[in-house]
Amino acid sequence: MRAGALLLIGLAAPLAAQAQGAGADFDPAALESCLSGADDPASCIGKAAEQCIGDAASVQDRRACYDAERALWSDRAATALDSLRRAAAASDAAKIAAGKSSSGLQGAQLGEAEAAWARYRDGACAYGAALQGEGAEAEEAGCLMRKTAEHALELQSWAGLLAGEARP
Repeated sequence: MRAGALLLIGLAAPLAAQAQGAGADFDPAALESCLSGADDPASCIGKAAEQCIGDAASVQDRRACYDAERALWSDRAATALDSLRRAAAASDAAKIAAGKSSSGLQGAQLGEAEAAWARYRDGACAYGAALQGEGAEAEEAGCLMRKTAEHALELQSWAGLLAGEARP
């Protein structure tokens, strides 16, 4: 159960360090600005990386920009996962107390889902990169960023739903 959070948190720290080293062109404010005004947060995925990449970035620069934005989404995913884990524990406890469940399932299911998601993300992005020619490293980094962002949004949505359910 905690493996998923540890995996996300373990990935976020080195990515955050990379984000700081991505160069002067990476601006996290581009993502935050988009998210604050967007009706659809998914439309903001890649905005900061695209701004960082510009017109003539090398493969290494593109990868650094994608990794920098991925670090931002990883932080959001870890925060949402913590909230989700707390809400799942509260929901499980309420169901056990009400006699609707003999054991808490949501926490265990969350751990299994996180582990499966991480395997899928890594495998899908590695496979996609293997199909690419030149620039495969940047394409893989872009894929990892997009899938991490999509997952962060999904976790935020689930946390909101479960927090609403767990309220008295």
